[in-house]
Amino acid sequence: MSNDGEREQKAQYIHSYSREQALEDGVLVDISEAAALVGFKFPTAFTAGCGEAILAHGPNPGEWDESTGERLMALLNAAKWACRESGGGDQVTFVMDVAPLHPGRRSSHLVEFLVTITPGDTPEPVITIMLPEER
Repeated sequence: MSNDGEREQKAQYIHSYSREQALEDGVLVDISEAAALVGFKFPTAFTAGCGEAILAHGPNPGEWDESTGERLMALLNAAKWACRESGGGDQVTFVMDVAPLHPGRRSSHLVEFLVTITPGDTPEPVITIMLPEER
């Protein structure tokens, strides 16, 4: 056995960070209930950065309101559509306009998102929506 192989066998984890801990810490936000409304069958969360992207462009930046709730549902529908159109795989990117609509005017703020389907803390699949740079 080579030295590299011996080192790999002797390597020990110093620290691991579970999905449950990320949810408790607010690094991930559980949106499973809303995701189920659009047809997601697995536990679903988005990253804090994804949430900030949604909140930053509302009428009251940083606050959840009707507009941000609508954008959350739009995000989930766009994620579902992107996953279906991708034809499979464990990750897909899509772009969405996160700026709210106001009567008589239209502002635009396009943001790219990444959806991943991976094992969670158990082998069961989980869905995470994030900004690509958070991967």
